[in-house]
Amino acid sequence: MSLETLKEAALRTIFSEKRIRSWISKGQIQYVKLDGTYYLKPDAIDELIERNTVEPCQDLLKPLTSSNEKTVRSSSLGTDAMKQEKGVNSQQALRTALKLRGSSKTFSEKGDHSGQDNQ
Repeated sequence: MSLETLKEAALRTIFSEKRIRSWISKGQIQYVKLDGTYYLKPDAIDELIERNTVEPCQDLLKPLTSSNEKTVRSSSLGTDAMKQEKGVNSQQALRTALKLRGSSKTFSEKGDHSGQDNQ
C-alpha cells in the first residue's frame, strides 16, 4: 500500500496542506496516522471529491413556457398534461426564489436592511 504525506498530496493536487488538514480534523477524508504523522492514500482526495460532487437538477435546465401558452394548453389538455403544467409552475417558482435569494444577498451586502428604497 502506498501512502503520501499531506505535503505531497497538496503538491499533487490543487488543494493546500491546510485545507487537507481541515478535512482530516472534520472527519471528511480518510487518513492514516502513524507516529503522529498523517498520511493519505493516493485516491483519498479523489474519493472525497466523488462523495461531494453534486449533479445539476435537469428540471431547472429546461426552458419555461410563457403564461399565455400554459393557459391555452391547460384548458384543452387532459389530467396528465395539467399535472405537467403544475410542474412547470413549480419550476418557475423555484427559479424566482433562487433569483430573490441571490438579490437579497446583494442587497444585504450593501448594508441596507430596511427593505425599502432610500430616497
